[in-house]
Amino acid sequence: MMMKLNIAAVSMVLSGGSALAGPGGGHDPKMIFGSVLFMLMVGCIMIMVKSGCLALGLLLSVLKPQKIIRMSSGLNGNLLKSFLCGIMVLIAYVLLIGISSLIPKPYEGILSIPVILLFLVHFILAFTVVSHFAGEKIMANTSSPKSGSTFFAVLYGGLVLLVCGFFPILGLVVLSVIYITALGGTASGLFRKG
Repeated sequence: MMMKLNIAAVSMVLSGGSALAGPGGGHDPKMIFGSVLFMLMVGCIMIMVKSGCLALGLLLSVLKPQKIIRMSSGLNGNLLKSFLCGIMVLIAYVLLIGISSLIPKPYEGILSIPVILLFLVHFILAFTVVSHFAGEKIMANTSSPKSGSTFFAVLYGGLVLLVCGFFPILGLVVLSVIYITALGGTASGLFRKG
């Protein structure tokens, strides 16, 4: 979901640049104003969505701190395995959505809506776990007095991840790899005991 928004923002910036050039190099003030206003609106929506993800992650870190810590520690030394598992999880979600498109129209939502809701919940859990993982590393390397706090680990890691998303192309690639790894790590962590 965040990747789609980031791709939409990049394409809007590129189309805004072509609107500034205009045909024959002329500048239409209405076109420029409309493009800038639209890009600002998309940017505000992206910031609201990212802030909402961080807020839900912080809430989850307060409600289920032990589960977040356990899943985050499960990522240590298992990043490649988690990445491969994350690819399989994404393929499973895509297949489930594809199967729901084969169902007759009035009943299509019976499968697609729960799959989309499950993916959103899974994404928020994965975002929280990977934010905690990154936040723990940040606090350990900066000798933070808040070290050991699940809330602050998710806050620091989440802020760093969200800011990375604003870097045009490399940020999208890095965040895609991170989120796929987190999806796989949380999926395998749900079935891991202890």
